[in-house]
Amino acid sequence: MSKSLFYRLFGAGRIPDEQLRLLQGEGEVIREEGLRASITYRHYRAAGKRCNWKRKWFVGSVMLTRKRVVAFAGRARVMNVEFDDPRIETMGFDMERAGRLLVSFDASAFNEGHSGTIELRYSTPEAERIVERILEFIDQRRS
Repeated sequence: MSKSLFYRLFGAGRIPDEQLRLLQGEGEVIREEGLRASITYRHYRAAGKRCNWKRKWFVGSVMLTRKRVVAFAGRARVMNVEFDDPRIETMGFDMERAGRLLVSFDASAFNEGHSGTIELRYSTPEAERIVERILEFIDQRRS
């Protein structure tokens, strides 16, 4: 699976340098940039926003450190969860199909006043390895 054309031409979907330096200090485990990705909102409600189903496509990145998992849509951070955060237990980390990472969570877990489900999908050949490592780190923190 190749990197997005926008990544190869313009660097779209690259982790911002200042974020990258901070995250590398935590012990980089996996870093994937320039990924074709989407965010899906299901039955989503927030102040001034309502949608039963909406999907946005973007070029993004995912990084896994020994302390957290972080995902970006372009340069914007859309997920930043530490493995010792109890909310990570409510999140779903899975492979939707070969080469596609799926992260799903309830919007209210991260923002009071929001409701519905948010799904992040990243196309990466490392999807299976990312899911395995995330689940491994979560299990280590439990014990």
